[in-house]
Amino acid sequence: MNIKTAPFLFIDCQTTGMHPSNGHLLELSWLVATADTVTPEIKSYLVQLPEGEVIPSAVQKITGITATDLEKAEPIEKVYEELQKTLQSLPAETVALIHYAQFEKAFLKYLFTRHHPEKEFPLEVICTAKVCRKVFPNITSGNIRAISGFIGTSVGLKRAASHVQATFEIWQELVSRLSQHSVTTVEQLDAWMKEAKPVDKEAKFEYRMDRLTRLAFPDQPGIYRMYNKKNEILYVGKATSLKSRVNSYFRVKKKRDKKTMELLAQVWSIEYTECYSPLQAALLETDEIKRLDPPYNINLKKNRAKSFFTSKDLKQISGLQTTEFPLGPFRPFGSIEQLSLLQQGLTKNQLYQIFHDSVETAILEEGFELFCSQNNLSTDEFLEPRRILAFGFNQIRLQKKLKALAVDTDVTRPELEMTADAVADKFMRLCVRAAGEYKRSRALNRLVNASIRWLYKNEWLELKLKHGHLVKPDEEIQTVSEIPAINDWPVATYDRMSILLSELAKYPHQITVGRFESNH
Repeated sequence: MNIKTAPFLFIDCQTTGMHPSNGHLLELSWLVATADTVTPEIKSYLVQLPEGEVIPSAVQKITGITATDLEKAEPIEKVYEELQKTLQSLPAETVALIHYAQFEKAFLKYLFTRHHPEKEFPLEVICTAKVCRKVFPNITSGNIRAISGFIGTSVGLKRAASHVQATFEIWQELVSRLSQHSVTTVEQLDAWMKEAKPVDKEAKFEYRMDRLTRLAFPDQPGIYRMYNKKNEILYVGKATSLKSRVNSYFRVKKKRDKKTMELLAQVWSIEYTECYSPLQAALLETDEIKRLDPPYNINLKKNRAKSFFTSKDLKQISGLQTTEFPLGPFRPFGSIEQLSLLQQGLTKNQLYQIFHDSVETAILEEGFELFCSQNNLSTDEFLEPRRILAFGFNQIRLQKKLKALAVDTDVTRPELEMTADAVADKFMRLCVRAAGEYKRSRALNRLVNASIRWLYKNEWLELKLKHGHLVKPDEEIQTVSEIPAINDWPVATYDRMSILLSELAKYPHQITVGRFESNH
């Protein structure tokens, strides 16, 4: 059976679990093609889940498949019937090609056994992942996304149809490579796969990124952008030294995390932008991540909840900064939001579940009472935000003093079980973190309209910000004494100011607060 001219069945599925014993088919896709087919036709079906079953949130996040999508799903019997029609139209010796066949094969066997328990599984299966491991022995990752990027293609969402297409493209590359080993039939491939291959302990990882190009990168601060062969963005990063940081990726490290290894297999080119200092590189990085939306950047993405503002008593929250909501910006789901929720409950003589881990009501109440008694606080004082924030600031100062005296300041206890003492610790940390978050918001507001100077390598550098945006060097500006309130803090502005605040802490710096207006 010739591997170039014979038709193969390429098949992939998405499921709600790792095995038929704890999961169900969610999506099934397949195509039939020879290696030289130009545009194969993919058949793809969403599969109805058994009554009462839902898509796990983790699976929904990975695949993008929602409950709304499943409204168009087909009964599993209909999907099986369509697959059978395809199989009956193929020669009896047709082979199925699956990337990581061990996973899919278990669900396919279950599907066939469910409808024909008396028959054996009808398909011979070749795992393209196993073939790739022998054809590409020095690639950094063998998963479907890494292999696709390495051969110059790419994979979209983790959906069955895109994986079937990727498996087909991988097979086309494998057929070309296998011919170099005189492998042209399925029988020869089977024999070749069984041949023992000597282990080369000196072998290094194989990369697509040109070595001499990256070695020529400047020893300067800046940002770098990693691209695949299609010039699609993969990742954006910052560096104190572009030369050192970029080349560190390509030094042999067998224990790198899987995501990084997957990324490196796909990188064909890297572009960079030099900056005068690491601070400017950090600011440019966050803006570029928002602009390019690289798939391998997790932090600093733009599609996140916005910061918020509160009333002076912290009891009310708004997405805009106004005279009624002057305090902020605060991070969503942070300590200020927890404190606000606590206050809302106390006004109704209730203790809301404000912590990320749910606590039994009785233990929550006992822990709150213990915290108040340990620190001479009353419930009424929690309704006065200034009192609670002042308490948090005092605790921060106390912890700094104790740290200077080399006294252990960790007041937390191992939370093997949620006791009243553990809950009291949680309330203490809440007050301390809320005070820190409040202080941080004040600092962020000072940066929104400001002239900033910082010392880097014995040179004073300067940048100006207007409404949270960097003022261009060639823009003429004048300083006005008062600061206007900007009532909207998009995610990009919040991240930019947060990073600037963190970076300034590393250098001697001066901040001149003011409003900058263009003269033209």
